[in-house]
Amino acid sequence: MFALAGMVVIFRTRFLYMSALVIILAVGSIVLTWTYFRLPYADAYFYWIEVSNGVDYPVHLSHFSVFLGVIAVLVVISLSRSMEIMLKINHIWNREHSKIYQDNKKAHRANVYLLHNIVPKHVAKVLFKHRNRTDFMYNSYHPDVAVMFCAIPNFSDTFYHESTGNRHGLECLRLLNEIFAEWDRLLVRPEFSIVEKIKTIGPTYMLAAGLDGPPERHNSVSVLAMFAQRMLQELDEINAHAFNNFQLRIGLNSGPLVSGVIGARKPLFDIWGDTVNLASRMESTGVEGKVQVTAQTAMSLRRCGFKLTGRGGINVKGKGVMETCLISEWPDVDYAAADDCLWETSI
Repeated sequence: MFALAGMVVIFRTRFLYMSALVIILAVGSIVLTWTYFRLPYADAYFYWIEVSNGVDYPVHLSHFSVFLGVIAVLVVISLSRSMEIMLKINHIWNREHSKIYQDNKKAHRANVYLLHNIVPKHVAKVLFKHRNRTDFMYNSYHPDVAVMFCAIPNFSDTFYHESTGNRHGLECLRLLNEIFAEWDRLLVRPEFSIVEKIKTIGPTYMLAAGLDGPPERHNSVSVLAMFAQRMLQELDEINAHAFNNFQLRIGLNSGPLVSGVIGARKPLFDIWGDTVNLASRMESTGVEGKVQVTAQTAMSLRRCGFKLTGRGGINVKGKGVMETCLISEWPDVDYAAADDCLWETSI
């Protein structure tokens, strides 16, 4: 038992001198114990040790008992000291391990937060799954997605200018950032959980709805149209507080498109397709303060209670003359209840 304890101390501590002492004491105790139990019954009190030339010296058994007791005490002390050192080392190791684990956990949360602000959550899951593959490229086809472009045309035309009074345009950009930040806060609301901000291009804000979910066009279109109403309301409030007269021009379209992530060092999530191009044309040919949609998108919105006004034929670049509509009235929607035209699921 003492020999086994000595071996354990060797492997569990880094103090070789302590391990050597335990081995010596353990071996000595084993030898003496083995000698003690081999004593003949006739010599119950004395054991004759032959030294040399046939001369035997008697040794009383009490001497063995005292010696064995001293060895046992020394072994116990050595083992307790070794165990104390081992526990201290384990405590220090566990503390450092816990600190490293917490630091890695914080870094992971920070990385996930940053990635979710670069790409949609469902795309981030795929990228994390294939993070060890250098040749992986995310792309996906979507049969029905709603796309919306929102621009502030008079921001660049009349408001933005560079002078020493506005710190060479920085104050103008600060106000634009305030507008975009208010729209960003709308994205975290549960009723707009399927809406994804794609990117901003100058004073233009680009969104899409339905990139991750069942392909039901009228759902994504109606949610994005309701988001447009909230954007108009937020801009009106900012105008009232900043004493400005910014006007929002919005174009909305729905249909198939392709999404993907491009870039290795600075990945960028984007969407492509004729649906995206046509939504951009709806914005550029639209009316300030209104939401212009294609005739096909208008049919989906009417099924969800929206009222639209036909604008007639509009010359659209690359498409010729197209029939478009303007949203004239939004339905009163109770977001707390499920609706055939609105999603309440969290993605």
